[in-house]
Amino acid sequence: MKQRFLASLAMCVAAAAFSGCAQIDHVTSKMDYTTGTKVTPEMMNSFVDHKTTQNQVAAKLGYPPTRNMIRDNEIWTYPYTLVPAMPFKDNVSETTVFEFGKSGILVKHYKAGGVPGSSGNALLDASGM
Repeated sequence: MKQRFLASLAMCVAAAAFSGCAQIDHVTSKMDYTTGTKVTPEMMNSFVDHKTTQNQVAAKLGYPPTRNMIRDNEIWTYPYTLVPAMPFKDNVSETTVFEFGKSGILVKHYKAGGVPGSSGNALLDASGM
């Protein structure tokens, strides 16, 4: 009888532990460390190449921390980094890039991986971001 109870208890504990691990990806913590501008897939879909203007992007995301000129295109970059407080969750490091033509109309937009070790932030650099 005692062995049956212990076996049932062990199975319940294991089930609870495994279901908790499955939900950890959906948990955000006030202790998560974030920097930059998070651009969601929904936001990316709202920008249309050859139609969206610089003012429309700035209205949604604010002005970027970095703007560069490459040939005749102005490149806006929005870096984003997340270092989660929860163990076993992956760090996120990405850059959202917008390329505008001479007229200020969006030519192309996309996400790129972040550049590990060059954030300018000692905490992020130490974490391997």
